[in-house]
Amino acid sequence: MIGEQLLSGSTPADFSHPLWAAAAVRERFQAETLLRAWLKNHPDSTIEELSAASAAALSLKSVAAGAAAVETVIDGVVVDPVLALPDLLRARILRGLGVVGALEAVTQADRPTQAEQLFQLALTQDLPAINADDRVQLAALAKIEPWTQALGLEPVVAPDTLRADLRRIDFLEALGGPDLHRFVGRVRLLKTLNAAWSRSRDTVARIGIEGPGGIGKSLAVSRFVSDVLEGDANDAPDAVFHLDFDRPGFRSARLPILVAELARQAVRYFNVDPERVSRLTRHDSRNRELLGSGRGSDSFREISYDIAALVGALHMKGHIPRIVLVVDSLEQIDGFDFEAVNSLHRLESMLRNEAKVFTILVSRAFSSDFKGEFRFRPTRLGGLTVPEAEQYLRNEAERLGLLPSQTLLRDIRKVVGVSPLALRLAISLIDKSEGEIDPAAWLRAAETSDEAVQAGLYDRILDRIRDPDLRKLARPGLLVRRLDSDLISEVLAGPCEIDLAQRTPESLMEVAEQEGQLFERDPNEPGTLRHRADVRTTMLRLLDESLVTAGQSALVKYINEAAVSYYAAQSTPAARVEELYHRLRLDQAFDLLEDRWTPDVEIPLRQVVSEFPINAQRFVLAHAGGRYGARANAVPSGFIDQRIINRELEQTFTRRLHEGEDLDDLVREIEDRDLGDLSGPAGAVVAESLVAQGKAEILLSSLSSSANKTSGRRFSDQVLITAAAAAEGLRRHFEAERLWVQARRQARGANTVNVRIAAVAGCARIRRKLFRNAESRTREVNELRDLVTSGLTELMRNTTLVREAAAELGDDLLSPMANRSAFWTVRDLLSQIVRTGDALPSSAEGPDRRRLLASRLGLPQGEAYSERSLDEALTRLVFSEKAEDTRRLVSMLRAEVDWTLERAVRRAV
Repeated sequence: MIGEQLLSGSTPADFSHPLWAAAAVRERFQAETLLRAWLKNHPDSTIEELSAASAAALSLKSVAAGAAAVETVIDGVVVDPVLALPDLLRARILRGLGVVGALEAVTQADRPTQAEQLFQLALTQDLPAINADDRVQLAALAKIEPWTQALGLEPVVAPDTLRADLRRIDFLEALGGPDLHRFVGRVRLLKTLNAAWSRSRDTVARIGIEGPGGIGKSLAVSRFVSDVLEGDANDAPDAVFHLDFDRPGFRSARLPILVAELARQAVRYFNVDPERVSRLTRHDSRNRELLGSGRGSDSFREISYDIAALVGALHMKGHIPRIVLVVDSLEQIDGFDFEAVNSLHRLESMLRNEAKVFTILVSRAFSSDFKGEFRFRPTRLGGLTVPEAEQYLRNEAERLGLLPSQTLLRDIRKVVGVSPLALRLAISLIDKSEGEIDPAAWLRAAETSDEAVQAGLYDRILDRIRDPDLRKLARPGLLVRRLDSDLISEVLAGPCEIDLAQRTPESLMEVAEQEGQLFERDPNEPGTLRHRADVRTTMLRLLDESLVTAGQSALVKYINEAAVSYYAAQSTPAARVEELYHRLRLDQAFDLLEDRWTPDVEIPLRQVVSEFPINAQRFVLAHAGGRYGARANAVPSGFIDQRIINRELEQTFTRRLHEGEDLDDLVREIEDRDLGDLSGPAGAVVAESLVAQGKAEILLSSLSSSANKTSGRRFSDQVLITAAAAAEGLRRHFEAERLWVQARRQARGANTVNVRIAAVAGCARIRRKLFRNAESRTREVNELRDLVTSGLTELMRNTTLVREAAAELGDDLLSPMANRSAFWTVRDLLSQIVRTGDALPSSAEGPDRRRLLASRLGLPQGEAYSERSLDEALTRLVFSEKAEDTRRLVSMLRAEVDWTLERAVRRAV
């Protein structure tokens, strides 16, 4: 009541107490923390002064945004809520303080945020140059803009410019990730892109970029787009569109979905009025069916009109519009989905009818058919040059406060290589916990974590391989350099666990030839493939180490011995090279090697000498001439930190669990390896296994408060999330609330945004079910909205989490004008799960469930409905503008989330 009166101004308020000033210059604060700081600075306070300070703290709690109506209790401890002053009240207090008073208050702030630091610098007029590519800095400026305005100061950056910069960065982050301000090098590629952009004024311009995962393809394109957007206004594009086929919903995308995505981006990033393109987003099921089957010329004509309307809605400059179309992750459809490729081709052609289009195609590898259809020759992107790699390391180290020597940069670069992803992972190894950074410790961390850095690269490659047998062939099949049908049959089928009764070697060779990320044709030997040299050079040592660590040395030996036998039976020079290669890998005796050595093998084997054991290296280098002998000691000894082993184990078990491996076998293996502890490296897998086996009670008992306090164990955030969801599925809502709150608190330090989204969505959902802590739920929904917006790309890869986030943000659909950005974000989430068929998972349960869903959708009763017909009905609700339909949609979505949770613990109804 007091808070409402203060906010409305109906009660005279004295904001002169220093606590109000302290709160007004902080983004967020805790009233008790401010009070304790005041008491520390005023140890000789009188009773009256103490009473006034306590009253000010209570008033702050009453009026601040996010204050809980009741005390928050976690594990029996009362937690002071984190608060923020409402904007109007903050402005009122700042006006009363003036510049001098505000500066005095913010100077005393303990551990200021970046926004608070910039506010202080703005007050002293000492602001540094603003980096227009640094979103964190720009977001901080946007936060303090109303603060400086309240004090009558000139804005640091004009509000319209600031908003435009943030929109630009949001688009560029969606295009190439958040690392644009870390970009270095790629001079030749940027010149190629700029030359093609200039040509696009007069002719068809199309560029293809290919390279392995993590090499920086998307980031380089993002740098180019940023340059042309910020360059000469007369040469800037009218729009830049980005289609990423790595998004699950796009892997089978057809023309209407692609056009709808362009319309969405036009609204979000290029200030197009949503009403002018609203029809483009309504790709109803009839059009999708016609276009997906290749029929319906009228529909194609209609879409061409829609594209003309879209181009016309863009802000033009008195000329034929110029558009950049960036198409990323084409390896997801190239060679796998002809209709998706054809839809992309039609879209590009339709755009060219209305505008001058510069198309940038990005893939890990292009097929010859794709290159022929789109008529381009790709630019192959490799690692950075040595100077570029070392400049990248220098820039990032200096951002963290370390001034590295050239020797240190060279040593780090030698350890991790020149891949941008590997360099970024190397930067993450800098220990910042002890304040001053130790350069020697960084080098040691890089040397001992090299396997983890390279594992991140290889896992990104393997994750993109669709064919499960081909994934098996990639690991441990990487131990051989050359592939043909007979070698697969005689050498690799057994150790790679390929069932030749179900899969012929010839069919595997066909698939491998299409998979350009790992294999390439050998022009000297028709009918053979070779592992790509760049991938193999990077990953072979890691594979050797990981197989030894996993106790599979015998497997390595078996493959090499089988390869020796296979090649020894052949008489070609190429076979002799491969035979000796595997003998050297086995570190066989010198007399055996001498008997098989010929002059023809010297150069091919010398080129891969680093892949052999030390003694074998000496043998090769001795036969290649004494001038190479100094290289014999070039390979550093291997060492694997236990933490890396634990991470690898967790990733391995999680992957096997998700691939459907028998749960009982997995649990037995975990127990055999003494990893069956919920607080151990396999804890997340143990938790999921218990739930999946109907043993949720055991999981919850293990995580009970008493058990935790007795054992002193700490569980991972993923274990807590699994347990909280299980408790909710069992309808033990108060227990679920405790676990969700604990998971949310712990997940704040999570590396992946999806973990945080899962925890915050769970908290918001359980508050709604318990009809309490409305203020806390509001705070959680706001946090969820921010997380979804910032992590949309990662979120879209997890359809279950998309459904849960959309269910809790569904109320944003009821007030589109209140928060237009939030409205479109939720619409994007819903469109995603409708496109992928994941909106109504319970429809697969059977006819009875589908009849129940049909009734909830308002469909006529007494008819039989398929999963597809229900999805079509739901699609109409998604794009309906009626409030009644929106409420029904949100209700159904929340019911589906509940069904999924209960189904997981065998309680679905």
